[in-house]
Amino acid sequence: MTSVSFRSMSGIFEIFSVCIALGRNTPSYSSGMLWVKKIGYYCLNQTKVIADDWILVIDESIGIGQEKLLVILGIRSSQVDFTRPLRLQDTEPIIVKSSKNWTSEDVYVELEKSKELLGRVIYATTDGSSMLMFMPE
Repeated sequence: MTSVSFRSMSGIFEIFSVCIALGRNTPSYSSGMLWVKKIGYYCLNQTKVIADDWILVIDESIGIGQEKLLVILGIRSSQVDFTRPLRLQDTEPIIVKSSKNWTSEDVYVELEKSKELLGRVIYATTDGSSMLMFMPE
C-alpha cells in the first residue's frame, strides 16, 4: 500500500482514462480533496458505540496556519489486533477541533466530552507532550 498526492491522483486518473479510452473527464485534485473531507466529516459525525473498553489517542501538535488541531482518535480494546501495529484505519475520529491555544484544561474538557460520547475510557495515550500530561482532578 502506498500514498500519492491529490494532484498526482488526478494525473493517474488521466493516464488510465487515456490508456483504456474512457473518453470521460477525470476528476481534478480539488474534487479528490473535497471527497476526502466529506468522508472525514461523515466518519467524525457517526454515532459512536457506547462501550466500556475505549482507548484514546490524543494529539494537539498538528498546526494549520495560526491554529493548532486537537485530535482524539478512539479504538475499542476488543478490536485491537495485537499481531500487528495499530493503523489509522483501525481508529475512529472522536474529536477534531482547532484553536489558537490549547491549555491542559481545554484538553480535559474535550476528554470529558469524549467520555460522554463513548462510555468508559480505559486509558488514553499521547506523544508525551507536557500539555497533555496534566489533567485536572
